[in-house]
Amino acid sequence: LYTGAQFVTASTPRQGVELTIKSPVGTLGGFVNTNDTALGGGAGINFHQQIEGASYDAPLPKWAALRFMWLNASDTGAPTTVGYDSQGNPIILPNPIAPQSSGDVIGGLLKINFNKKWQWTSEYAISYFNPNSADPTSKREFGRAWRTGVTGQINKLKTSFFYREESSNFGNPANPSLTESSQPNLRGANANVNDATKLGNFGITYAFLDNNAHPTTLDEVLMNSFNETWSKALGKKANVSLDARQTFTTTGSVPTALIGQPPEVSGAVDSRDLSVNFKVSRKISNTTLSFAASRDWFRDNLTPTNDTITSSINAGANLANPKSFFKLSAQFNANWVSADGLTTGNSSTYTVYAQPSFNWKHPAVQVAPLLTVSKARTVLSSGTATSDTLTGQYGGRVSWTMPGKWKFSTISAQGSYNQNKDYVAQVEQDTTQLLVLWTITWKHKKTF
Repeated sequence: LYTGAQFVTASTPRQGVELTIKSPVGTLGGFVNTNDTALGGGAGINFHQQIEGASYDAPLPKWAALRFMWLNASDTGAPTTVGYDSQGNPIILPNPIAPQSSGDVIGGLLKINFNKKWQWTSEYAISYFNPNSADPTSKREFGRAWRTGVTGQINKLKTSFFYREESSNFGNPANPSLTESSQPNLRGANANVNDATKLGNFGITYAFLDNNAHPTTLDEVLMNSFNETWSKALGKKANVSLDARQTFTTTGSVPTALIGQPPEVSGAVDSRDLSVNFKVSRKISNTTLSFAASRDWFRDNLTPTNDTITSSINAGANLANPKSFFKLSAQFNANWVSADGLTTGNSSTYTVYAQPSFNWKHPAVQVAPLLTVSKARTVLSSGTATSDTLTGQYGGRVSWTMPGKWKFSTISAQGSYNQNKDYVAQVEQDTTQLLVLWTITWKHKKTF
């Protein structure tokens, strides 16, 4: 019902019932969600959204498409967070920054294909959104949003350009602050060019975003972002890629009442972010080796203590021989974050992951050990460790399918020993898990 739309859409897939009726005068669709529990459960399991909507596709020629959409959503229950009491016991608390909301979004999506390689897309939407339906004094606010853009291709060169604008009161209760389309009071544009040449695939992306386009209570914020990418296949067994990104965020117009105020009051910003990423993979016989490295420099010119340098490396190996009983998947990750020594300090994380597996077909035995070890440490410049943890999971799975006429029966067992150490708090919590299953397949046909 909402494929291709950005304003009239939900941020995540939903459990529900969808009905579509096709007729010579167009296609009519309807949707209502069912048991739409919060993703991940936990303390937020009490939070629920009741969603319903409809759409109508007009009967147009194949080179054009026009769809009208409606979406209604309301929060049932209160979003919560997990806190801790003085003794470290978890307690459930209301989320102060995520109040109950409700509203309707109505919009239209138009697509026109000029030919097989060029398409124009335009979307317009209006919303009646109540940001806090639990507050009797909170009223529904009217907002609007629209976007338009062109995508096309000239030989091997692909290009696109889009412009978007959203009013200060635009809101979508089924898409709460998870994508750019739910952030109100902004306008922006983005362009992309990608070309495939003999020297590799080159891509350039530019994005401009103007937040608080009509500032009243906070400063206007301007963001310019550039992203350059290059990738090339080195034969049939190797691939290399390199990309760089630069982001510049500055302050635009300043309301009269905020002139001379500090950044924490006015919302003023002046920062730049530069990152470089390198990846290479190589296949040697039945083994695929990979390596990646990245470096990010963030500079805050207004608050230098926020300056941060982040580095990471990743190495992995995957052994998969279809004729062998042995397979292996392994990875090593290392991350370093360097910031002001008296506040955030320096932190590092090292993770080792290994999963070998053994598979004997006669009899049908599968053995899959699992090993994961993660070491994290944060130290201030004074030498004080604020975080020092070790997490490990050691275990695996064993299964046996009985041979011959007993092949309908499979016995499997999986278990793990979980190690959790906090050297700063002097706490160690170890747990053991074991699960045994006996699976019977009825009407199984003997194959040997």
